[in-house]
Amino acid sequence: MKSWLKLSVTIALVLTMIVVTIPGKAYAKPIPPRPDIAPGSWTWTSGVSGSEIQPDTLTTPAPTWRLLITNGLVLSGPAYLCHEFTGNQNGWMGDIYMLAGDAWTKLATTVDWVPTTEGHLMACAQAPSAGTYALFAYWTKPDGWQPACFVVPASIEATDLIQICDLASVGCFCGTF
Repeated sequence: MKSWLKLSVTIALVLTMIVVTIPGKAYAKPIPPRPDIAPGSWTWTSGVSGSEIQPDTLTTPAPTWRLLITNGLVLSGPAYLCHEFTGNQNGWMGDIYMLAGDAWTKLATTVDWVPTTEGHLMACAQAPSAGTYALFAYWTKPDGWQPACFVVPASIEATDLIQICDLASVGCFCGTF
């Protein structure tokens, strides 16, 4: 009787271990647009109608190593389109893509100040036809890059520390040591 009990418990434990270790299906939540990298809205040449669409309506996976950083744009015809892209100053590399069937096709994208350095840093491309477009980007560490964190000396009062932390970049650690 004891051997049957041991065998039953052993089989139950083994089956439990197998079931627990089998990976389930992964579901990724859509990432919202990044206003710190690409603020503002899409602009395009007149004569063509268009509208922005929310990222969660774009079900086609992003190109490899790219992050969707804007709303999508649906255009009714060919146009020259642009989106502000301030992240380019901080190591973000971006390209505008067109949705072609079930894949994103990279367009020749320029990143420049529009209309001059007194204007906005924009990512622009020529949309060849009606369709859905989006700005995707990836980050690469710029030369001389340092984390945006800073050292807080121990002599600062706690009330001052809170004010300093409010000014810190997201992800920066504030503390005394």
